[in-house]
Amino acid sequence: MAQPADRPAPRKRPDSTRSATAAQGDGGPKRAPPGDQDWLNGVQAALERVAAQAREPDAAAQPAPAPPPSARAAQAARPAVDHAMPAPAPVRGSAIGRYLWPALIGALGGAALAAAGWWWLSDRQQPQQAETGASAPQLAMPTLPAPALPPPPPPPPAPKPARVEPGLALIQALAPLPLLDLREAQPRVNAQLAAPGPARLALLRQDALRALPRTRALAGTRLVAPLFTEPLQIWVRADSSLRGLRDLDQAVIDTGPAAGDAQTAAHLMRALSGRRAAARPMQRQMADDEALIALLGREVDALFRVRASDLTVDAAAAAGSGTLRALSLQGRPPPPGYSRLADGGLGLSSFLLVAGGTAAERERLAAQAMGRLCAALPALRDVDALNWSAVRPEIARPAGRPYADSLKQARAACRAARA
Repeated sequence: MAQPADRPAPRKRPDSTRSATAAQGDGGPKRAPPGDQDWLNGVQAALERVAAQAREPDAAAQPAPAPPPSARAAQAARPAVDHAMPAPAPVRGSAIGRYLWPALIGALGGAALAAAGWWWLSDRQQPQQAETGASAPQLAMPTLPAPALPPPPPPPPAPKPARVEPGLALIQALAPLPLLDLREAQPRVNAQLAAPGPARLALLRQDALRALPRTRALAGTRLVAPLFTEPLQIWVRADSSLRGLRDLDQAVIDTGPAAGDAQTAAHLMRALSGRRAAARPMQRQMADDEALIALLGREVDALFRVRASDLTVDAAAAAGSGTLRALSLQGRPPPPGYSRLADGGLGLSSFLLVAGGTAAERERLAAQAMGRLCAALPALRDVDALNWSAVRPEIARPAGRPYADSLKQARAACRAARA
């Protein structure tokens, strides 16, 4: 039967097995049929569940997932799905998640069991130790011997103080007490001691002390202590006819520039000869170098010095070479006021005395000087043993003058310190 011309032809039903790719190739992108759309949505939901399960172990370390795209955008961006490809198997977690957590739980459980066992054992041992009184055994740690170290080097010796002239050393030891060194002040000793003023100390040689006049101004002078002994150095030529000290009576002697040495030489000549010697014709006063040249040139017969100087060193060297020699007592006793030295020479002692002021001032100053001298003696002997080793201030040696009355207690303290 013929169809009317104005009736449209019937529309063919689309084939359900036709793929979305073929439908898109006919005329550009077309919307999938309702059956295919439901299947695609199901696949998309399955993939999202699989992705969500894979992200569960690392959810704490991964950032928040982006919101899922819309169905239209996912369909446009996803390639065509082959119906024959099987769906992937769901993933329940990574290998690290499957093995790490059981191992961690087992380690924590073992630690908890070990702590509980240690607590149980210690709780049972405490009552037993309290009953028996025994203490828990302790491990003895071996002690290793300390390595032997070399001994430290000894400290360097302290430098010894320089030797000081004995008169200057005495002034330093008695400071701030006033002290006058009158060994070189002759013949002005009498005027220095008799001068008005407060009480003062003086250092005087024994020959000058014996020569003090018995005047009213010097009546209050008192001795404090005997001090060091100075050697008298008398040098002559090796071929000289002078053999002993008594031969110096008529010799020409150089006593040096010091006035004290000239007075001492005059006192010595007077003591040796028993009469007043003429000082002017027999004495010369030259410097050390000039005097040594004059002795070797036979202008003088002897050199006389009291204190050591450069001349002493030069004369000793000349004596060692056989050019000069020293005079001695030759076994005879020393004259009054002098002492014999260990080498046979002649020595002259010095004394400490107090003068001026009132009697009370002199007694007080004498006691203070004795105390300071006894306290300073050890240091003085360390520096200059030659001059201070034989000093005994507690012994009252006679010197023609009386000692102070206030020295009894100071002498006792000096003896006790020496003992």
